[in-house]
This record gives sequence, structure tokens and C-alpha cells, in this order.
Amino acid sequence: MAKSKKIYTIAQALDYVENKFSRAARMPLLIGYRSSDTSKSFKSLISLCNSMSIVFLQYDMHKEAFLMLQKAVHVDSELGKFGNSEDILWQGRLVTYNSLALLFHKLGRYKDSLKLLLQAENFLINLTESRIIPHVDIEISVNMLIFITLWKVKRYKEAHVYLERSAKIINYIVTGIKVSHISKVSSKNLYGIIVMALAAMKCVLENNPKSAIKMCKNAVKQLDGNNVLSRPLIFDLIQHIKDHGETLYNFPKVSQVDYRPGLFQIFDSTSSTDEFSNFRIQNTGDWLVTDKYEKVLFITTFVPLISPRTPWIDTLELERAQLRKYLSVSEENEEIIGKKAKTVMKRTAYRAEGTPKRWVSKSSEYNYTPNRKISYIIP
Repeated sequence: MAKSKKIYTIAQALDYVENKFSRAARMPLLIGYRSSDTSKSFKSLISLCNSMSIVFLQYDMHKEAFLMLQKAVHVDSELGKFGNSEDILWQGRLVTYNSLALLFHKLGRYKDSLKLLLQAENFLINLTESRIIPHVDIEISVNMLIFITLWKVKRYKEAHVYLERSAKIINYIVTGIKVSHISKVSSKNLYGIIVMALAAMKCVLENNPKSAIKMCKNAVKQLDGNNVLSRPLIFDLIQHIKDHGETLYNFPKVSQVDYRPGLFQIFDSTSSTDEFSNFRIQNTGDWLVTDKYEKVLFITTFVPLISPRTPWIDTLELERAQLRKYLSVSEENEEIIGKKAKTVMKRTAYRAEGTPKRWVSKSSEYNYTPNRKISYIIP
């Protein structure tokens, strides 16, 4: 009988990473910094920390995600300092850039996010110049993150450049020209939100809502099947465009995001996670890059990057931790919190705490099990 996978509490998972971190720190003293085993250990730890941060980010656990990324940045600096040229161009390092950028994006710190994403873009350029083909899953995540961040700061023309790159990559994935670990359903979802963005650009840059609506309707016809989460988002966008008439000026141009900026600097070694608040960002005015849009993007471009060696954290504990964050944000979210609490209670009625499973319903259609993994990040 196959051995069941161990399920960790959040505290146990954090201890697991801390032990790995301490062990990796001792390894160079035992076998030397230039050893290939040392580099392999560094890469494995970076991948683990990145994966844990992705899990925590899905549940709005920003403090814990930052703790993981702080460790990843530290080990990455050691890898860059003592690794060989192959180690320096290891594509797993890009996931750290992406995860940090996503963390800043969630906090509304778009300029900080862009700084990291432009570093990631330079990394992709270095790969190309070194005749290394970037992995399409990482490449499209970089370009889409840059797009949504530029959209948030209303730099639409620059955003369109990265959107076009993403559209080109998703066509390669859908047609099988390039190998991807993104599932067929996820590729449909990613295709859907990219079409939405192209339609939005038709409105913003060309003032052509009719063409935008036609583009969306054509996309809907291609997005058949279950679990295609981008379909209802496309319908919402079509209705929004119809409701706002024929002129560009009727579209709200300001993306209003309520947030409280963090106090730390991401690369400051003296930063403390105690300075980092866990809170939920509310997109209150954006008609394209909404919370649901970002969640679909997260599911399709970040979940496939989770390492297969990531500790499986009890899903119910993660949900409860997320719920506590919601409860501590503001009284304005009482209705949302109430629905979330009912969802958690329903799940506990028929699912054992130690056996987390995929669970989908109308009230949580954008939730997913965080431990869906692939192996290409691990060396």
C-alpha cells in the first residue's frame, strides 16, 4: 500500500523550512561553497521557499509569505555569489522575482513590484543571450504580471506590449508549439483573461468597444467545458462595456485600491515580519483587473510552479487562518466574511481535517487546493 503524504500544520511547515534553511547554511562549511552538492542544496531550498510563499499568498498570509521569500532571497544571493554560470542562470530564481512582485502587487505597491519585474525581464533577456530557452510557464507569468501592474498605474501603451507577448506565448501553449505544464483547463482560463485584456485595450487605446465586444464573444465560443473560470468574467466585461456606451471617456480610468503600505524594505536584512501586516486588498474601482481576474491569473501561472517537495499543509487550517485575516480587516466586509465562514463550516461537516481534497462550489469557485505540483523547478 502506498504511503500517505504527511499533512503539516502551518507551524510544522514553517519549522520544516527553518530546519532545511539551517542545514543548507551549514553545508558550505562542511563540503565547501564550490561543491555541486552545495548549489543543489541552495536551489532546492529556494524552490521550497518559493513554493511555500505561493501557498501562503493564495490565503492572503502575507507575513508568512514574506518570511519564506526573505529566506529565498538570502539563499539566492549565496547561489549568485558562489555558484557557476549555470547556477546563476537557473530559471528557478525567476520564481523568487515573480513571487516578490506578486506580494508587492497585492499590497498595492506597484512601483516596487515593477522594479522586481523589470529585473525578471532582464533575467529572461540574459537567458536568451546565453542561448537558453526560457520556460514558457515562467515567461508568461512574468509578462502577465508586468501587464497587470502597468495597467494598475495606467501606463496602458507599455502594458499593451507585454500583453501582446503573453498572447503570443499562450498561442504557442494552446497549439502545442511549446511545452508547458499548464493544464488544458488552465490554458483556457489564461487564454480567456488575455482576450479580456486585449478587449480592454481596444476600448482604452482605440476607443472601439464594438470590436472589444466581438472579440469577447468569439472567445466565449471557444471556452467550453467545466471549470472554465474565465467565461463568467468575460460575460461581466461584455456587460460592462455595453453599460458604458460608445466613448472611452465613460470608462473609469483610475484603479482605486484601498491598502496600507508595509514599512519594510524587501532586501533589507534587518526587516522584521512583525512590521508586515496581513490584510486583504480590495479592488474597488478596477473594471478589468479585479480580484477574480487576479485569482484566475494566480491559479494558471503560479500554481504550476509549486515544487513537488512542498509540505502539504492542512487546507482547513489555511482557510481558518485566512478567515481570521478577513475578520481583522474591517467591519465593512461583514457580508463577505459571513459567506466565507459558512463555506468553511460546510466543508468541516463532511471533510476530515487531515484529508484535504479539492472542493468546488458556486460560493468558492475560485478556490483551489494549493498542493498541485510539477517537478521542473527542482534541479
